[in-house]
Amino acid sequence: KDGVAGTLVMTTKDYIERAKPKLTETGFFERPVATRILRYGNIAHVWSTYETRDASNQEKASARGINSFELVRIGGAWKVQSILWEKEDAAHPIPPQFLPR
Repeated sequence: KDGVAGTLVMTTKDYIERAKPKLTETGFFERPVATRILRYGNIAHVWSTYETRDASNQEKASARGINSFELVRIGGAWKVQSILWEKEDAAHPIPPQFLPR
């Protein structure tokens, strides 16, 4: 479902259906390079700067961006409430506070 400013809203099932062909064909290699966590009581927000590669042994990243996770603690376990992500581009470079220190 199309959202605001080029966003896409998906259920878990939507994501699986959309991503499965590419992931099955080429794989997906993502690794975090910086993480920031803000927590208050039973809620937390995690900002995770990532790099992706087309192959596990690829030296230079194909892309970078930021994942945003909202978490809630239920019964002592942290559960993911929502996930957002945005790929870096020329108009939206990753801000310094989200890069490795």
